[in-house]
Amino acid sequence: FLNMSTTSFSNNSQELAAHSSPGAPAIFDTSNKQQLVDKIDLCSFSPNVDELSCTEDNLTCPVMLVVPEKGVFVKTGPESNICQLFDETALIQLIIDGATHPVSRAPLSLDMIINKNECYFDTTKGNFIIP
Repeated sequence: FLNMSTTSFSNNSQELAAHSSPGAPAIFDTSNKQQLVDKIDLCSFSPNVDELSCTEDNLTCPVMLVVPEKGVFVKTGPESNICQLFDETALIQLIIDGATHPVSRAPLSLDMIINKNECYFDTTKGNFIIP
C-alpha cells in the first residue's frame, strides 16, 4: 500500500501532479499538497517512548497501526488541541490521494501538522495535546 519513500515526494511537484485526483477539492491542488508535504518534512521525527513520556500504544499510527520509524503529529481537526502521531509515509500518501483525516474526516491542512515540540502527552487525558 505505502511502498513509496518519503524522499520521492519531497520537493517534487511533478510527482504530486501525477498523483493528483482530477475531481479533488481545491484544498488538495498540487501546490497545497506540496506545502503539506514540505511541512511534514519539517515536522517529522523518530518517536521515542521515553522522550515523549507515554506508552508504545500511544505512539501507534491510526493508519498503519504500528509505531512509525518516522512520525509526525497531526491535530484531529483545525480547531482541536488533540494530536495523533502518524507514520510520515502514510500521511504523505493520504495527502497525495486527496484524503481527509482518517479519524475526524476533516480536510488535512497546514495548521493541522504540528511540530514535535508543540505537543506533549497528557497522562490524565491519555492523549497528545497542544497546551
